[in-house]
Amino acid sequence: MLLFTGGCLHVDSAAEEQKEESLRQLSSRIIELEKMNRGQQEKMEELNTLIQLKYSQLKELETANSLLQDKTSMMDINLQVLQDLVHQTIDFRTAIYNGADIKGDQLELNITYADMVQDEDSPNGFYLKESEVNDLISINNNVPIYLLNRTGNMYPQNVQWEEVVELGGGFLKLYEKNGEVIFIIERYLP
Repeated sequence: MLLFTGGCLHVDSAAEEQKEESLRQLSSRIIELEKMNRGQQEKMEELNTLIQLKYSQLKELETANSLLQDKTSMMDINLQVLQDLVHQTIDFRTAIYNGADIKGDQLELNITYADMVQDEDSPNGFYLKESEVNDLISINNNVPIYLLNRTGNMYPQNVQWEEVVELGGGFLKLYEKNGEVIFIIERYLP
């Protein structure tokens, strides 16, 4: 019986070593997983901080956008008021620009007075009703002239006389005070 008992002790010892090895492997794996978990938690904290920062930036941009929209609306109202004021206090006529020459300190514009008549059947929703007479008007060098930008955005831009002579061919709005042209802006390109 002694042999049998000794054999069982030996088998129990091998099983015990196998259990201990399994426990060491499990402990090692648990430590590894805990490290991974801490790393993922740190990454999640970093991402949450980044999300909070981006959210805060988004709120700031939304506030800035709202302020810009308010300012834009206010500028639109102010612009409309100024346009109404100009139209009530300064006379204007519209004309087709035929060409120009610089004569000393004067710019001579060859124009044909015309009206923009609204017409739904016309391609642009209007047509130009021209007078039968061309006219030559002289303006001095302090009269601002704004022509449409022909290279892209089509916004009016202040130009020099040389550009007026070179470009030609638009529909102008001539603002007058006491019968003298004080401001010119191009309204349309045919």
